[in-house]
Amino acid sequence: QAVDGVWITNSGFNGTTGMNIIVDGTFVTNIMCNGVIIDGTAEYGIIIGGSTGAGGNFQFNNGHIDLQSGNGWTGIGNAVLISSTVYDDIQFNGGYIMGTWQADGVYIARTGAKAITFNGVRIADNNRGNSVGIAGINCLDAVTGVRVIGCTFYNISAGHQKYGINTQGTLQALINSCSFV
Repeated sequence: QAVDGVWITNSGFNGTTGMNIIVDGTFVTNIMCNGVIIDGTAEYGIIIGGSTGAGGNFQFNNGHIDLQSGNGWTGIGNAVLISSTVYDDIQFNGGYIMGTWQADGVYIARTGAKAITFNGVRIADNNRGNSVGIAGINCLDAVTGVRVIGCTFYNISAGHQKYGINTQGTLQALINSCSFV
């Protein structure tokens, strides 16, 4: 089924994965999440995946994604995993991305990514299991079109993010006015 227009406001999700947006053979566009809380998931916070079809315009505004790893949970995945080869124009504006166990806060596992924006997001306290090389945002080789603007990267108490932003090769990105504490 094609999806054009989903608006989610002031709602909470948990379980295995908080949100699983998979575009396979369909058209998925215009998903707006305002003030959404994804808290205490067992594996992933948000997955944006799929390899066929088309999609775009996903906005996650002033939300809170906290896997709460270490508080009885050992979430195996990322707070945000972007692996879709067909979904573009993804925005995270304000809010938090935090609390992974041994995974990056955000993993962009897609080459040729277009228009992925993090604007004013606090990305903190990931890698509570203290693995080597884990970042707040980690980008696969040859990722393009990533914008990180006005974000803050830090560890609160239990996190061990080794890098604010890490790339596994060539990265074409705009990184502006960020704080790495």
